[in-house]
Amino acid sequence: MSDIVKFGERLSEQMFYKQATPDSLAERLGLNKYDIYHWQKGNGKFMPKVEALVTLADYFECSIEFLIGLEEENSLPEPKRERRPFSERFPAIVKEKGFTFFKLKQEAKVSNTTIFYNWVNGKTEPRIDTLIAVSRALDCSVDFLLDRED
Repeated sequence: MSDIVKFGERLSEQMFYKQATPDSLAERLGLNKYDIYHWQKGNGKFMPKVEALVTLADYFECSIEFLIGLEEENSLPEPKRERRPFSERFPAIVKEKGFTFFKLKQEAKVSNTTIFYNWVNGKTEPRIDTLIAVSRALDCSVDFLLDRED
């Protein structure tokens, strides 16, 4: 089962526990209700942007890995609420882990280092699949990269 399908199932499950509909969730979190319907389908065509994924994970009080289906158990029931911007945190983690963007490109198997510079300069937001690959290469969680956990 792909992560996209698991995400749709996990989102629906968490909405059930919170007794939320796509309409009520969209209104409460400032998301588009049609996006939520697409995410629930889990057909591989739609995945939320990182900002929306963080908003959902915060609301459901869970780790991103749990929400997208990479973990079976929630490892982060109390995510940090105050976070450094990703554009600041990401290069600091890369340096702390002893990587360069070139080495990270190779380890994470991404096409080029430009995407990392675009993230740092705020030109683009990471795609979740790329963020997962980067977190694995850096041996940390997506939540750690996004400063949701220490």
